[in-house]
Amino acid sequence: MRTVYELVSRNIKGFDPKVRAGQRLQRALKMGGGELRDFCVKRSYPAGNRQNYWLVEWTSGSGEHHTSAIAKNDLTVMSAGICLSGLDKDFDLHSLVGVVENR
Repeated sequence: MRTVYELVSRNIKGFDPKVRAGQRLQRALKMGGGELRDFCVKRSYPAGNRQNYWLVEWTSGSGEHHTSAIAKNDLTVMSAGICLSGLDKDFDLHSLVGVVENR
């Protein structure tokens, strides 16, 4: 049963978790005026707690390329890729685009 499920789900483009994640990231970036270039899943183990995040490569509306670490569960910025004086977690992905463009 599991094999059949995997075979069928491979042929449904929107079913692929990577495709859905990419769409989610793209929507958040577009809302802020940016564009998704690429992303990959990363895992960290701070103080024994496993935390999943995406390493997101994106472009601002002005064409600047950036790389940011974004929490998978709520798109909170874990590391903006620029200095935000320790306030990275105060932003989410779509608001980060505006912050970067107005720095």
